[in-house]
Amino acid sequence: MSRSLAARLTLASILAVLAAESEADEPLRFVTRQGDKLFVGDQEFRFVSWNIPNLHNVEDAFEFLGETAWRWPDAFEVHDALETVRQMGGQVARTYVISVRRPDGDMGENVHVTGPGEFNEAAFRTLDLVLKVANEKGVRIVVPLVDNWQWWGGVRQYEAFRGKPEGSFWNDPVLIEDFKRTVKFVVTRRNTLTGVRYANDPAI
Repeated sequence: MSRSLAARLTLASILAVLAAESEADEPLRFVTRQGDKLFVGDQEFRFVSWNIPNLHNVEDAFEFLGETAWRWPDAFEVHDALETVRQMGGQVARTYVISVRRPDGDMGENVHVTGPGEFNEAAFRTLDLVLKVANEKGVRIVVPLVDNWQWWGGVRQYEAFRGKPEGSFWNDPVLIEDFKRTVKFVVTRRNTLTGVRYANDPAI
């Protein structure tokens, strides 16, 4: 490789890094919908990106230091994951669901919903950090609110809280109200690190 070509490639790499850094410095704007398309401003918003299940709750913490294989990710892990997405050109990351306590589960205190209308502050402080860093990195976050499966807890666990039969999550008025309480808590939560309500956070 000639010195001239090597110099041009080096310069191109530096410019690409600087461009990526400058994009991360721009504040995120809200994604809106027009018909069946998403937009940011007047530009259609399309993306291909990654699931990061452990972004807000690590399910395979194999340190063997406690009674559970679950723990909250630390600040380095959150920063590193979202910086990796940013460097690879990703615009969006999807977490796993808001977790729900299982009576027979191994998650210990590592759940978001501990009962009907009851929420774990430590869990949501971790999500606060995820959203703060996402805004800093220019990466949006998709946060599913409930699961159809029981691994992290889902519809069956909402049913179990009330002793309701399987399938009643979808039509039982009490369970519908319980889930609405979860939705309301998430939407109206004020991030302890940024002061921004989740409903007003363009990273979501």
